[in-house]
Amino acid sequence: MPVGDNPELFSAEPGVQDDTIVVFSFATRADLDAWFDSPLRTAALDRMEPTLAGERTINVVGGFAGWFTSQADRPAPIWKQAVLVLSALYPVALAMLSWLVMPPLTRRVRDWLSR
Repeated sequence: MPVGDNPELFSAEPGVQDDTIVVFSFATRADLDAWFDSPLRTAALDRMEPTLAGERTINVVGGFAGWFTSQADRPAPIWKQAVLVLSALYPVALAMLSWLVMPPLTRRVRDWLSR
């Protein structure tokens, strides 16, 4: 079931965010699936129905935003996912700094650097 006592609620902000968003967190995918099938969820949705003005949208996002989808019963451990993300991020960040960010930045602050 949800981790913690209460879901996170992000209220609508005119001009910034049109919709109210409710975020539930679960320790495992099995807990999420149990929540989807639970009578508690069905009852909560029934109670909310009169207050809804539009469609309800459900987004399921994993630890790294769905990059590591798997059909296996056992998904890759989070630490392995983190290692893979960092191994991809490090060279990309260095390339971006080396070719896109630093050349114009160092030209712009050349006088300051030489003082």
